[in-house]
This record gives sequence, structure tokens and C-alpha cells, in this order.
Amino acid sequence: RPVELPPPSHYRHGLRVAIVPTRKFSVNMIDPRTKYSARLSSVLAIAEAQLRGVDEALFMDALGVVTESTASNFCIVKRGALITPPCWLGLLRGITRDVIEELTGALRLPFQEIPLTRHEIYNADEAFLTSTIKEVLAVTRVDGRVIGTGRPGPLTRRMHRAFRALIAKELGHGRR
Repeated sequence: RPVELPPPSHYRHGLRVAIVPTRKFSVNMIDPRTKYSARLSSVLAIAEAQLRGVDEALFMDALGVVTESTASNFCIVKRGALITPPCWLGLLRGITRDVIEELTGALRLPFQEIPLTRHEIYNADEAFLTSTIKEVLAVTRVDGRVIGTGRPGPLTRRMHRAFRALIAKELGHGRR
């Protein structure tokens, strides 16, 4: 099936996500640096998200720490710092996630890798997903709770603009 890009409304309003009980493979079973075709856990998580009437699902590890979504890395903003789960939790180190980390340095924003609990997510100022397809896409509700103002936040929008500007520059569209 062709890749479906998120509709513009998702960038204007953000996504609703749910933290689901479905687990991905443990870091003991499959090296997280490996992209693998066994996607059953993602299919089950998406089905759970659809049953809850939300756009996407977030996984937790066996200890109850939130790791990533079904096809994206996850980040929150708290007091001006971008915080994302560390890869040693068993998540795939995404290319877009790495670019966001580089952009935070260029924009002089703090970037931290720490395990995230539900409490930390529910009390975040902003949240977003990163992936090649989604780029930087705001999360405005988690488990029915409003994140920040319930709209894409200023740092999320800033990171998305910076990401798109970098891509345009890399593709040669930023030359004048």
C-alpha cells in the first residue's frame, strides 16, 4: 500500500494517542537497532488505539515506562527542554529523532534522554512524535488528558519549521 501522509488537520490540531498494554519485543529478544518485519505488536496496538477512538498508540516497556509509538519516536517538552526516552530502553533510534537532537543543539534548546512515566507525559507542556513520514507531529491528548493547551505548542511548531527548513536546505531548495 502507498504511504499515507498525515492530513494537514493533524498538524493544525495534533494527535490523540493512548498508552496501550501491548508490548513490543523485549530488548532481550530483538536488537532495537534492527528494523524487523514482525509487526504484530504494532498491529495490535493500532487496533487498541482504534477501539479507543484515538489516532495512535504509545508502547510501554515491562516496567511501565513509555517508549515509542507504533512507527515513531516520542518526545515531550517540559520547561523548555525536549525530553525523549533513551534508546537503551529498547526503542529504535530513528533518523528523524537524531535530526531533532541535532536541531536542539543548533537552536540552543536542552535535550534530555530519560525514561518517561505516564505522570510525566500527562503533565508535559507539549508532546510530539517524530518520523520520516510524520516529521514532527504534535500530540495534544494522551489517554483523554489534554497536553499543554490542547493545541500544538510553540516548541513543537518551532521544531517542525526547523526540520522542514533543514530538509529544504539538504535538498537544495533553500538556495537563493
